[in-house]
Order: sequence, then C-alpha cells, then structure tokens
Amino acid sequence: MRLAPDLGRDSPDSDINVRPPVVPILASFRREDGSMNRWLACVAAILLSACASAPSGTRERELTTADASSVVPVQVGDVLVVRLAANVSTGFAWAWDEPAAAGVLVQAGEPAMSGVDATGVGSGGTQTWRFRIAKPGNAQLRLEYRRPWEQGTPPAQTVSWQIQAR
Repeated sequence: MRLAPDLGRDSPDSDINVRPPVVPILASFRREDGSMNRWLACVAAILLSACASAPSGTRERELTTADASSVVPVQVGDVLVVRLAANVSTGFAWAWDEPAAAGVLVQAGEPAMSGVDATGVGSGGTQTWRFRIAKPGNAQLRLEYRRPWEQGTPPAQTVSWQIQAR
C-alpha cells in the first residue's frame, strides 16, 4: 500500500497516493506529477496574506489645534492623529475625555511624547494621540491639558473636534 506523508512525497511502502489538502487558489500551482512549485506557492501565499492584512479604505488624518471646534467627517476604520504641545515636566499632560467619544472613537495605543530635550529641565515637546473610528455616529473628540492630581480645578487648556463617522 502506497501512502504519501504530509509533504506529498511518495513512500515505497504505500500504493495509494494521498495528497495533503491545498488552498483552492494554490491548486493551480500543482505539477502533473502532483508536486507543487514551491516558489510559486510561497509567492501566492504572501500576496494573499498581504491583501488580507490591510483593510481597504483605511486612512489616517491629522487634526491640529487650528481646525479645533470644526466638524470632522470620517469613516469607520479611519485613524485620527492629534499632536499637541505639552510640557510633562511641569506635571501637565493631555487627558482624553473618553465619555464624550460615545464609543465612536477608541484610543489606539498609548500617547507618545516626542521632541523632548532630555538635558533641558522644563523643556516641552509634543504629545501624540491616535484614535480609531470604531462605529458610525456623532461624537466629540475632547482633550484637556491638566495635572492629573488636580481634579477640582478646570483644565489649563481644552481642545475638541466634532466627529461625524459614517
């Protein structure tokens, strides 16, 4: 009896030729003798995985303080990037008002700080926030510049945008 193992090679002890299952599109790469052109199969697998990993229509949009308070039309899956001047050495940092987002926006990762001079005490930089549009609806993207431990005082600065997600 001939039975081929998973790699598709024939065994001298088998007389039945059993092949492993193949993704339908890759079946066209089989040779007449049943073996598959491995190079073509790898290329096809890479192309298929690349198509599946990148959502179509996803775009990234940067919001600035210049267009704050404006209406921002977006689509589900889009990513909003907000870069704001911050000086964390003073205790101030930007905080996201998550309830105002009404589930339309979700934070994509933690905010990142860049442009800070490590040798300069009190030097500022830029805090970058990323938000993904999770579902259709209207929401407010609101960030407040405050010291986290000063809960009873108003924020030193506030910036917001009206988000319309389709």
